[in-house]
Amino acid sequence: MRGGSIRWLASFSCTYTQIYINGGRIVLSLGREFLNCCFWAMTLVLLLSVQGVSAQENNGAARLMQVVRENPDNRAARWTLAQVAFRAGQYDAARYHIELLINKSRSQNDIDTLTRALAKITAADPWDVKLSFALLPSTNINRTTYNTEFETTLGIFTPAGGGNQESGIGLTVGAGLSYALSLPDNSRLTLRTRVDQHLYRSSDLNQTSLLFAVRRDSFAVGRRTAWEPYVRLRYDENQSLERRDVGLSFSTALQLVGDAHVTTTAVLEDRRYSHSDTSDGPYGRLSIRYSYAADDKMRLAFGTAVARSNPKSGYLKYWEAQVFADATRLFQDIGTFGIFGRYSQRKYDELFPATTLIRADDKFVLGLSFMPSRFELFGTRPRASCQVERTVSNIALYDYNSTDCGLTFERKF
Repeated sequence: MRGGSIRWLASFSCTYTQIYINGGRIVLSLGREFLNCCFWAMTLVLLLSVQGVSAQENNGAARLMQVVRENPDNRAARWTLAQVAFRAGQYDAARYHIELLINKSRSQNDIDTLTRALAKITAADPWDVKLSFALLPSTNINRTTYNTEFETTLGIFTPAGGGNQESGIGLTVGAGLSYALSLPDNSRLTLRTRVDQHLYRSSDLNQTSLLFAVRRDSFAVGRRTAWEPYVRLRYDENQSLERRDVGLSFSTALQLVGDAHVTTTAVLEDRRYSHSDTSDGPYGRLSIRYSYAADDKMRLAFGTAVARSNPKSGYLKYWEAQVFADATRLFQDIGTFGIFGRYSQRKYDELFPATTLIRADDKFVLGLSFMPSRFELFGTRPRASCQVERTVSNIALYDYNSTDCGLTFERKF
Protein backbone atom coordinates (compact mmCIF):
# COMPACT_ATOMS: atom_id res chain seq x y z
CA MET A 1 0.00 0.00 0.00
CA ARG A 2 2.88 2.38 0.83
CA GLY A 3 4.68 1.51 -2.38
CA GLY A 4 1.49 2.38 -4.26
CA SER A 5 1.39 5.76 -2.52
CA ILE A 6 4.98 6.44 -3.62
CA ARG A 7 4.08 5.69 -7.24
CA TRP A 8 1.05 8.00 -7.10
CA LEU A 9 2.91 11.07 -6.01
CA ALA A 10 6.07 10.36 -7.98
CA SER A 11 4.14 10.48 -11.24
CA PHE A 12 1.91 13.46 -10.42
CA SER A 13 2.62 16.67 -12.35
CA CYS A 14 2.78 19.49 -9.75
CA THR A 15 2.79 22.95 -11.24
CA TYR A 16 0.87 25.14 -8.84
CA THR A 17 2.26 24.73 -5.31
CA GLN A 18 5.63 24.24 -3.62
CA ILE A 19 5.83 21.48 -1.00
CA TYR A 20 8.55 21.30 1.63
CA ILE A 21 9.18 19.77 5.05
CA ASN A 22 9.61 21.95 8.14
CA GLY A 23 10.26 20.22 11.44
CA GLY A 24 8.54 17.06 10.24
CA ARG A 25 5.35 18.98 9.31
CA ILE A 26 3.80 19.35 5.89
CA VAL A 27 3.79 22.97 4.72
CA LEU A 28 2.47 24.30 1.39
CA SER A 29 2.72 27.78 -0.06
CA LEU A 30 1.31 29.20 -3.27
CA GLY A 31 3.81 29.92 -6.03
CA ARG A 32 4.62 29.78 -9.70
CA GLU A 33 5.59 26.63 -11.52
CA PHE A 34 8.20 24.83 -9.45
CA LEU A 35 10.56 22.66 -11.46
CA ASN A 36 11.62 20.52 -8.54
CA CYS A 37 8.07 19.81 -7.29
CA CYS A 38 8.28 16.11 -8.08
CA PHE A 39 11.51 15.82 -6.10
CA TRP A 40 9.87 17.43 -3.06
CA ALA A 41 6.75 15.31 -3.51
CA MET A 42 8.90 12.18 -3.52
CA THR A 43 10.69 13.33 -0.39
CA LEU A 44 7.34 13.95 1.30
CA VAL A 45 6.03 10.48 0.52
CA LEU A 46 9.24 8.82 1.72
CA LEU A 47 8.90 10.71 5.01
CA LEU A 48 5.28 9.63 5.38
CA SER A 49 6.22 6.04 4.61
CA VAL A 50 8.75 6.05 7.43
CA GLN A 51 6.63 7.86 9.99
CA GLY A 52 3.28 6.14 9.29
CA VAL A 53 -0.01 7.81 10.21
CA SER A 54 1.26 9.79 13.19
CA ALA A 55 0.21 12.81 15.18
CA GLN A 56 2.55 14.90 13.05
CA GLU A 57 0.87 13.64 9.89
CA ASN A 58 -2.56 14.42 11.33
CA ASN A 59 -1.34 17.91 12.15
CA GLY A 60 -0.04 18.25 8.62
CA ALA A 61 -3.37 17.08 7.24
CA ALA A 62 -5.19 19.72 9.27
CA ARG A 63 -2.90 22.40 7.87
CA LEU A 64 -3.42 21.06 4.36
CA MET A 65 -7.19 21.22 4.86
CA GLN A 66 -6.84 24.86 5.79
CA VAL A 67 -4.83 25.49 2.63
CA VAL A 68 -7.51 23.79 0.51
CA ARG A 69 -10.29 25.79 2.18
CA GLU A 70 -8.47 29.02 1.42
CA ASN A 71 -7.58 27.95 -2.11
CA PRO A 72 -9.75 25.08 -3.47
CA ASP A 73 -7.73 25.10 -6.72
CA ASN A 74 -4.48 24.17 -4.95
CA ARG A 75 -4.07 20.83 -6.68
CA ALA A 76 -0.90 19.73 -4.92
CA ALA A 77 -2.43 20.29 -1.49
CA ARG A 78 -5.53 18.35 -2.43
CA TRP A 79 -3.44 15.55 -3.90
CA THR A 80 -1.45 15.26 -0.70
CA LEU A 81 -4.65 15.25 1.35
CA ALA A 82 -5.85 12.30 -0.71
CA GLN A 83 -2.57 10.53 0.08
CA VAL A 84 -2.89 11.12 3.81
CA ALA A 85 -6.56 10.05 3.82
CA PHE A 86 -5.73 6.86 1.92
CA ARG A 87 -2.96 5.93 4.33
CA ALA A 88 -5.33 6.55 7.27
CA GLY A 89 -7.97 4.26 5.76
CA GLN A 90 -10.32 7.21 5.10
CA TYR A 91 -11.21 5.99 1.64
CA ASP A 92 -14.28 8.15 1.10
CA ALA A 93 -12.25 11.30 1.76
CA ALA A 94 -9.44 10.09 -0.50
CA ARG A 95 -11.93 9.28 -3.26
CA TYR A 96 -13.57 12.71 -2.89
CA HIS A 97 -10.31 14.60 -3.37
CA ILE A 98 -9.14 12.41 -6.26
CA GLU A 99 -12.41 12.84 -8.15
CA LEU A 100 -12.28 16.61 -7.70
CA LEU A 101 -8.78 16.55 -9.18
CA ILE A 102 -9.96 14.39 -12.09
CA ASN A 103 -12.82 16.78 -12.84
CA LYS A 104 -10.42 19.70 -13.22
CA SER A 105 -7.49 17.94 -14.91
CA ARG A 106 -6.18 19.57 -18.05
CA SER A 107 -3.77 16.89 -19.31
CA GLN A 108 -4.07 13.23 -20.19
CA ASN A 109 -1.01 12.51 -18.06
CA ASP A 110 -2.83 13.78 -14.96
CA ILE A 111 -5.94 11.80 -15.89
CA ASP A 112 -3.91 8.61 -16.21
CA THR A 113 -2.17 9.17 -12.88
CA LEU A 114 -5.35 10.09 -11.02
CA THR A 115 -7.42 7.20 -12.42
CA ARG A 116 -4.68 4.81 -11.31
CA ALA A 117 -4.92 6.37 -7.87
CA LEU A 118 -8.70 5.98 -7.97
CA ALA A 119 -8.25 2.35 -8.95
CA LYS A 120 -6.11 1.78 -5.85
CA ILE A 121 -8.78 3.30 -3.63
CA THR A 122 -11.44 1.17 -5.30
CA ALA A 123 -9.38 -1.98 -4.77
CA ALA A 124 -8.89 -1.13 -1.09
CA ASP A 125 -12.55 -0.22 -0.51
CA PRO A 126 -14.83 -1.85 -3.12
CA TRP A 127 -17.99 -2.19 -1.02
CA ASP A 128 -20.44 0.59 -0.33
CA VAL A 129 -23.51 0.40 1.92
CA LYS A 130 -26.07 3.20 2.17
CA LEU A 131 -29.08 3.45 4.47
CA SER A 132 -31.76 6.12 4.19
CA PHE A 133 -34.79 7.19 6.15
CA ALA A 134 -37.26 9.96 5.28
CA LEU A 135 -40.39 11.51 6.75
CA LEU A 136 -42.62 12.97 4.02
CA PRO A 137 -45.55 15.10 5.23
CA SER A 138 -47.92 16.37 2.55
CA THR A 139 -51.10 18.38 2.41
CA ASN A 140 -52.36 16.27 -0.51
CA ILE A 141 -50.89 12.78 -0.48
CA ASN A 142 -53.26 11.43 -3.17
CA ARG A 143 -52.96 14.46 -5.46
CA THR A 144 -56.74 14.87 -5.25
CA THR A 145 -58.30 17.63 -7.32
CA TYR A 146 -59.83 20.64 -5.61
CA ASN A 147 -62.69 20.62 -8.18
CA THR A 148 -66.07 19.38 -7.01
CA GLU A 149 -67.39 18.69 -10.52
CA PHE A 150 -66.08 16.92 -13.62
CA GLU A 151 -68.03 17.71 -16.77
CA THR A 152 -68.05 15.02 -19.49
CA THR A 153 -70.07 14.17 -22.58
CA LEU A 154 -71.95 11.67 -20.41
CA GLY A 155 -72.88 14.17 -17.72
CA ILE A 156 -71.44 15.89 -14.68
CA PHE A 157 -69.71 13.74 -12.09
CA THR A 158 -68.15 14.32 -8.67
CA PRO A 159 -64.42 13.48 -8.60
CA ALA A 160 -63.09 11.04 -6.02
CA GLY A 161 -62.68 12.90 -2.75
CA GLY A 162 -65.33 15.44 -3.69
CA GLY A 163 -62.79 18.23 -3.87
CA ASN A 164 -61.43 17.49 -0.38
CA GLN A 165 -57.68 16.95 -0.21
CA GLU A 166 -56.25 14.43 2.25
CA SER A 167 -53.14 15.29 4.20
CA GLY A 168 -50.78 12.72 5.67
CA ILE A 169 -47.24 11.70 6.46
CA GLY A 170 -45.34 9.12 4.46
CA LEU A 171 -42.31 7.14 5.54
CA THR A 172 -39.58 5.84 3.28
CA VAL A 173 -36.88 3.41 4.39
CA GLY A 174 -34.18 2.38 1.95
CA ALA A 175 -30.92 0.44 1.70
CA GLY A 176 -28.36 0.20 -1.06
CA LEU A 177 -25.39 -2.10 -1.64
CA SER A 178 -22.73 -1.72 -4.33
CA TYR A 179 -19.46 -3.30 -5.34
CA ALA A 180 -16.95 -1.44 -7.53
CA LEU A 181 -13.96 -2.65 -9.49
CA SER A 182 -11.51 -0.99 -11.85
CA LEU A 183 -11.23 -2.12 -15.45
CA PRO A 184 -7.90 -2.37 -17.37
CA ASP A 185 -8.48 1.05 -18.94
CA ASN A 186 -8.90 2.54 -15.41
CA SER A 187 -12.60 3.11 -15.88
CA ARG A 188 -14.79 2.00 -13.00
CA LEU A 189 -17.51 -0.65 -13.06
CA THR A 190 -20.08 -0.63 -10.24
CA LEU A 191 -22.65 -3.33 -9.54
CA ARG A 192 -25.41 -1.99 -7.35
CA THR A 193 -28.78 -2.89 -5.93
CA ARG A 194 -31.25 -0.93 -3.82
CA VAL A 195 -34.53 -1.54 -2.03
CA ASP A 196 -36.96 1.17 -0.88
CA GLN A 197 -40.11 0.71 1.19
CA HIS A 198 -42.79 3.43 1.00
CA LEU A 199 -45.36 3.45 3.80
CA TYR A 200 -48.50 5.60 4.00
CA ARG A 201 -51.78 5.46 5.84
CA SER A 202 -53.45 5.11 2.44
CA SER A 203 -52.75 1.55 1.27
CA ASP A 204 -52.87 2.59 -2.40
CA LEU A 205 -49.60 4.47 -1.90
CA ASN A 206 -47.71 1.68 -0.14
CA GLN A 207 -45.12 0.06 -2.35
CA THR A 208 -41.72 -1.59 -2.46
CA SER A 209 -39.20 -0.87 -5.21
CA LEU A 210 -36.12 -2.89 -6.15
CA LEU A 211 -33.31 -1.67 -8.38
CA PHE A 212 -30.56 -3.69 -10.04
CA ALA A 213 -27.98 -1.78 -12.07
CA VAL A 214 -24.52 -1.93 -13.61
CA ARG A 215 -22.71 1.39 -14.00
CA ARG A 216 -19.54 2.18 -15.94
CA ASP A 217 -17.73 5.47 -15.33
CA SER A 218 -14.94 6.62 -17.63
CA PHE A 219 -12.76 9.71 -17.40
CA ALA A 220 -11.12 11.99 -19.97
CA VAL A 221 -9.73 15.51 -19.97
CA GLY A 222 -12.61 17.80 -19.08
CA ARG A 223 -15.21 15.04 -19.32
CA ARG A 224 -16.75 12.27 -17.24
CA THR A 225 -19.10 9.74 -18.85
CA ALA A 226 -21.38 7.14 -17.30
CA TRP A 227 -23.51 4.34 -18.76
CA GLU A 228 -25.98 2.43 -16.60
CA PRO A 229 -28.37 -0.30 -17.72
CA TYR A 230 -30.88 -1.15 -15.00
CA VAL A 231 -34.01 -3.05 -14.03
CA ARG A 232 -36.49 -1.55 -11.57
CA LEU A 233 -39.33 -3.57 -10.05
CA ARG A 234 -42.25 -2.10 -8.13
CA TYR A 235 -44.51 -4.11 -5.85
CA ASP A 236 -47.81 -3.11 -4.27
CA GLU A 237 -48.80 -3.45 -0.62
CA ASN A 238 -49.45 -7.19 -1.07
CA GLN A 239 -46.01 -7.66 -2.64
CA SER A 240 -47.52 -8.37 -6.05
CA LEU A 241 -45.47 -7.14 -9.01
CA GLU A 242 -47.09 -3.92 -10.20
CA ARG A 243 -44.60 -2.49 -12.69
CA ARG A 244 -41.30 -3.39 -14.34
CA ASP A 245 -38.96 -0.90 -15.97
CA VAL A 246 -35.96 -1.93 -18.05
CA GLY A 247 -33.82 1.02 -18.97
CA LEU A 248 -30.53 2.58 -19.94
CA SER A 249 -29.16 5.82 -18.53
CA PHE A 250 -26.36 7.84 -20.11
CA SER A 251 -24.76 10.98 -18.74
CA THR A 252 -21.76 13.09 -19.60
CA ALA A 253 -20.41 16.00 -17.55
CA LEU A 254 -18.21 18.56 -19.27
CA GLN A 255 -15.86 20.81 -17.30
CA LEU A 256 -15.89 24.34 -18.68
CA VAL A 257 -13.87 27.42 -17.77
CA GLY A 258 -13.47 27.85 -14.02
CA ASP A 259 -15.85 25.74 -11.96
CA ALA A 260 -18.65 25.58 -14.52
CA HIS A 261 -20.16 22.27 -15.70
CA VAL A 262 -22.60 21.17 -18.36
CA THR A 263 -24.24 17.82 -17.68
CA THR A 264 -26.30 16.02 -20.31
CA THR A 265 -28.43 13.06 -19.26
CA ALA A 266 -30.49 10.71 -21.41
CA VAL A 267 -32.82 7.96 -20.16
CA LEU A 268 -34.61 5.30 -22.19
CA GLU A 269 -37.04 2.87 -20.55
CA ASP A 270 -39.46 0.13 -21.46
CA ARG A 271 -42.32 0.16 -18.95
CA ARG A 272 -44.58 -2.79 -18.33
CA TYR A 273 -47.59 -2.87 -15.98
CA SER A 274 -48.95 -6.13 -14.57
CA HIS A 275 -52.59 -5.14 -14.20
CA SER A 276 -53.14 -3.00 -17.31
CA ASP A 277 -51.29 -3.22 -20.61
CA THR A 278 -52.79 0.09 -21.85
CA SER A 279 -49.95 1.89 -20.04
CA ASP A 280 -47.21 -0.38 -21.41
CA GLY A 281 -44.70 1.29 -23.68
CA PRO A 282 -41.39 3.15 -24.03
CA TYR A 283 -40.39 6.31 -22.22
CA GLY A 284 -37.47 8.67 -22.91
CA ARG A 285 -36.06 11.82 -21.36
CA LEU A 286 -33.21 14.16 -22.30
CA SER A 287 -31.98 16.92 -19.98
CA ILE A 288 -29.20 19.53 -20.04
CA ARG A 289 -28.02 21.26 -16.87
CA TYR A 290 -25.53 24.12 -16.55
CA SER A 291 -24.03 24.87 -13.12
CA TYR A 292 -21.34 27.23 -11.93
CA ALA A 293 -19.90 28.71 -8.74
CA ALA A 294 -20.85 32.34 -8.24
CA ASP A 295 -18.26 32.46 -5.42
CA ASP A 296 -16.71 30.06 -2.93
CA LYS A 297 -20.01 29.72 -1.03
CA MET A 298 -22.74 29.97 -3.67
CA ARG A 299 -23.56 27.72 -6.59
CA LEU A 300 -26.18 28.34 -9.27
CA ALA A 301 -27.68 26.01 -11.85
CA PHE A 302 -30.39 25.97 -14.50
CA GLY A 303 -31.44 23.70 -17.32
CA THR A 304 -34.10 22.24 -19.53
CA ALA A 305 -35.51 18.80 -20.30
CA VAL A 306 -37.81 17.13 -22.78
CA ALA A 307 -39.59 13.79 -22.34
CA ARG A 308 -41.75 11.47 -24.39
CA SER A 309 -44.05 8.73 -23.10
CA ASN A 310 -45.52 6.39 -25.71
CA PRO A 311 -47.85 3.80 -24.10
CA LYS A 312 -50.43 1.81 -26.04
CA SER A 313 -53.41 4.06 -25.24
CA GLY A 314 -53.35 7.24 -27.27
CA TYR A 315 -54.86 9.45 -24.57
CA LEU A 316 -51.93 8.49 -22.27
CA LYS A 317 -49.22 9.42 -24.77
CA TYR A 318 -47.58 12.77 -24.15
CA TRP A 319 -44.71 15.16 -24.77
CA GLU A 320 -43.33 17.07 -21.81
CA ALA A 321 -41.03 20.12 -21.70
CA GLN A 322 -39.45 21.46 -18.53
CA VAL A 323 -37.22 24.29 -17.34
CA PHE A 324 -35.65 24.34 -13.90
CA ALA A 325 -33.23 26.32 -11.75
CA ASP A 326 -31.69 26.06 -8.30
CA ALA A 327 -29.23 27.88 -6.07
CA THR A 328 -27.37 26.87 -2.91
CA ARG A 329 -25.39 28.98 -0.47
CA LEU A 330 -23.22 27.93 2.44
CA PHE A 331 -23.39 29.99 5.63
CA GLN A 332 -20.41 29.37 7.87
CA ASP A 333 -21.19 27.34 11.00
CA ILE A 334 -24.90 27.32 10.10
CA GLY A 335 -25.47 25.20 7.03
CA THR A 336 -26.36 25.17 3.35
CA PHE A 337 -29.58 26.80 2.20
CA GLY A 338 -31.10 26.11 -1.19
CA ILE A 339 -33.92 27.40 -3.36
CA PHE A 340 -35.26 25.58 -6.40
CA GLY A 341 -38.04 25.86 -8.91
CA ARG A 342 -39.30 24.25 -12.08
CA TYR A 343 -42.03 24.67 -14.63
CA SER A 344 -43.24 21.86 -16.88
CA GLN A 345 -45.80 21.63 -19.62
CA ARG A 346 -47.31 18.36 -20.77
CA LYS A 347 -49.32 17.85 -23.95
CA TYR A 348 -51.18 14.61 -24.68
CA ASP A 349 -51.84 13.13 -28.11
CA GLU A 350 -55.53 12.20 -28.19
CA LEU A 351 -58.90 13.09 -26.69
CA PHE A 352 -59.38 12.30 -23.04
CA PRO A 353 -62.15 9.65 -22.62
CA ALA A 354 -65.70 10.97 -22.36
CA THR A 355 -64.61 14.53 -23.23
CA THR A 356 -63.98 16.64 -26.30
CA LEU A 357 -60.62 17.81 -24.96
CA ILE A 358 -57.02 16.77 -25.48
CA ARG A 359 -55.47 16.90 -22.04
CA ALA A 360 -52.86 19.61 -21.33
CA ASP A 361 -51.18 20.18 -17.93
CA ASP A 362 -49.00 22.96 -16.55
CA LYS A 363 -47.06 22.31 -13.33
CA PHE A 364 -45.32 24.87 -11.11
CA VAL A 365 -42.97 23.92 -8.26
CA LEU A 366 -41.11 26.23 -5.89
CA GLY A 367 -39.18 25.05 -2.84
CA LEU A 368 -36.52 25.55 -0.18
CA SER A 369 -33.96 23.21 1.36
CA PHE A 370 -31.53 23.27 4.27
CA MET A 371 -28.71 21.06 5.55
CA PRO A 372 -27.04 22.04 8.85
CA SER A 373 -23.26 22.21 9.14
CA ARG A 374 -22.83 20.96 12.69
CA PHE A 375 -26.02 19.24 13.83
CA GLU A 376 -26.02 15.45 13.43
CA LEU A 377 -28.58 12.79 14.25
CA PHE A 378 -27.96 9.05 13.91
CA GLY A 379 -24.44 9.88 12.75
CA THR A 380 -25.58 11.90 9.75
CA ARG A 381 -26.65 15.43 8.89
CA PRO A 382 -30.35 15.59 7.97
CA ARG A 383 -31.64 17.41 4.94
CA ALA A 384 -34.93 19.29 5.19
CA SER A 385 -36.94 20.54 2.23
CA CYS A 386 -40.38 21.93 1.47
CA GLN A 387 -42.03 22.70 -1.84
CA VAL A 388 -45.28 24.14 -3.07
CA GLU A 389 -46.72 22.43 -6.14
CA ARG A 390 -49.59 23.56 -8.33
CA THR A 391 -50.91 21.73 -11.37
CA VAL A 392 -53.37 23.35 -13.75
CA SER A 393 -55.12 21.13 -16.30
CA ASN A 394 -57.96 21.45 -18.79
CA ILE A 395 -59.22 18.13 -17.39
CA ALA A 396 -60.79 18.87 -14.00
CA LEU A 397 -59.57 15.59 -12.47
CA TYR A 398 -55.95 16.77 -12.61
CA ASP A 399 -56.16 20.26 -11.09
CA TYR A 400 -54.56 20.17 -7.64
CA ASN A 401 -52.43 22.00 -5.11
CA SER A 402 -50.01 20.46 -2.66
CA THR A 403 -47.37 21.42 -0.13
CA ASP A 404 -44.83 18.65 0.44
CA CYS A 405 -41.96 18.52 2.90
CA GLY A 406 -39.26 16.02 3.66
CA LEU A 407 -36.77 15.27 6.41
CA THR A 408 -34.18 12.88 5.01
CA PHE A 409 -31.35 11.01 6.71
CA GLU A 410 -28.71 9.16 4.71
CA ARG A 411 -25.82 7.18 6.16
CA LYS A 412 -22.96 5.64 4.23
CA PHE A 413 -20.87 2.77 5.58
